[in-house]
Amino acid sequence: MTEISRTGSTLFGILCLTLLCPTPASAHHQLGLPHYLYSEDYPQIPTMVIEADAEGFDVTFSTFPGNPQPGETVRMKVYIKHGQTGEVYQGPVELSISRVTFFGGETMVVEPRVANIDYNEFKLSHQFEEAEKYHVNVVFEPRADFVEKIPFPIVIGETDFSVVPIVFGLGLLAVFVAVGVGKRRKRDES
Repeated sequence: MTEISRTGSTLFGILCLTLLCPTPASAHHQLGLPHYLYSEDYPQIPTMVIEADAEGFDVTFSTFPGNPQPGETVRMKVYIKHGQTGEVYQGPVELSISRVTFFGGETMVVEPRVANIDYNEFKLSHQFEEAEKYHVNVVFEPRADFVEKIPFPIVIGETDFSVVPIVFGLGLLAVFVAVGVGKRRKRDES
């Protein structure tokens, strides 16, 4: 038997053992990635939920409807509880809404204000008029003298923004700079 056929037989044997002896695998929910679910109250309309961790507190942000369109009123809820004790956060929570600008800055749409608490949830409703990318900023104090700000993304309608032209433009600029530097070095060497 040649060396290649022995190696192939060994790999085939390992593959067969792997398939015949399954082992349990665990999965986890990745915080910060939105997923859609359906509410018991409105089973036909998706609700978006995003989870985050802040200084030992689990922060859950949800919007209804999950895929809002311009002109719709969006109901937003924030639920904050301690990750180990499960105790619900009772301090003040400030909510604001900002619009993400073209160069990564933000323009305030709803100025910061203390949110109303209702059944351990901090709530805010807003009617978004434009199809755009927004942040709902959640600000609270998880421990003394430390303020946490979490910007939760929310997209209203279909947006036209694309980074492809920006990346292409920066790449083209980099090529021009590289060619210019190369020509200058060549000229300086002569």
